Amino acid sequence: MFADPRTRDWMVHCATPVLAFGRWQDAEVTTVGINPSKFEFLDKDRPLNQAGWDFAELVVDERRFLHRRANYTEDLTQEMVRDARDLAERYFERGKEYVGWFRGFGPLLGALESRFNTGLSCHTDYLSPFATSRKPLPKDVKSRLCAHGLACWVEVLKCMTNLRVVIGLGAGWKNLDASIFSGWQSCDFLSDRERIAHYQFPYLKAGQLQLNQLTIPVFWWVPHRGDPLFGLSNSEKERLGEYIRSRL
Repeated sequence: MFADPRTRDWMVHCATPVLAFGRWQDAEVTTVGINPSKFEFLDKDRPLNQAGWDFAELVVDERRFLHRRANYTEDLTQEMVRDARDLAERYFERGKEYVGWFRGFGPLLGALESRFNTGLSCHTDYLSPFATSRKPLPKDVKSRLCAHGLACWVEVLKCMTNLRVVIGLGAGWKNLDASIFSGWQSCDFLSDRERIAHYQFPYLKAGQLQLNQLTIPVFWWVPHRGDPLFGLSNSEKERLGEYIRSRL
């Protein structure tokens, strides 16, 4: 991706790919977003231009993941790969996680008794493991990232031997591989809820993932504007967790 000039200029140059946040080998639950935030690598309080899309790197003591060196096109060494994996697996244990975003899953995961810091949940991204510097992405850039990212994401899921439920965000369910993701249905969750922004009921989709000769339930919260479970109060997020738990 970094070697491709068609995608390189849209990527955070210091960022290494993040395949999973947390103890993915132990996780029973994975939440699913689009791609890592640039603020996993950049300091949102240190903008480098007035346009507000370029920021300084996090200082060493505040870094959550392995950062690429100045020559961002170089291949990662085996030692760098090991370091990157270790930092990603200990993401929720080091006290440096992007709390402002991940706490949005708290009530949901609490109802599932699988909070991130217990190691029973992890987070993954279906579009790309790479952080991008600007949005919206051009269609051709998004397509290239997605073609690579979806395949990576499925390979990560295959390695999660304890996985028992996938919980995604946004419209991404439409782009998933129909050969392994199937049976999509609309759920009756919050059928009496007033309209959420421009989204209309149904807000929740449910399907199945055929993986490692197992059938794994998939739930997908459709309304999305950046924050996890957009449009839901904390009590509604907890209700969603209870709803999902009753169907496992």
